[in-house]
Amino acid sequence: HYGDTDTAIRFNGDDTITAETGGSERLRIDSGGRLLLGTTTEGHAAGDNLTVADAGNSGITIRSGTSNNGVLYFSDGTSGSAEYRGAVQYNHTDNYLSARH
Repeated sequence: HYGDTDTAIRFNGDDTITAETGGSERLRIDSGGRLLLGTTTEGHAAGDNLTVADAGNSGITIRSGTSNNGVLYFSDGTSGSAEYRGAVQYNHTDNYLSARH
């Protein structure tokens, strides 16, 4: 990043990787393997693998085709139907949200 003094990737001493833009930390992977976006503090212990934060509105976008589905899957295994035990799906063709299991 030659000449860009407010952008950096850092490897600090506590087994953490950070990325900075505009002079502010934007992303952190901490020593527990948690991904933190817009924050240095993990979320609730039962859901702290990915934490997204902002001082204003905050969210995650799943973008799919206009005649396709956007899906969030829930898994309790790594093969077969255990990879998709449950799901929340948005159907763009008919514009509705549904739970699948």
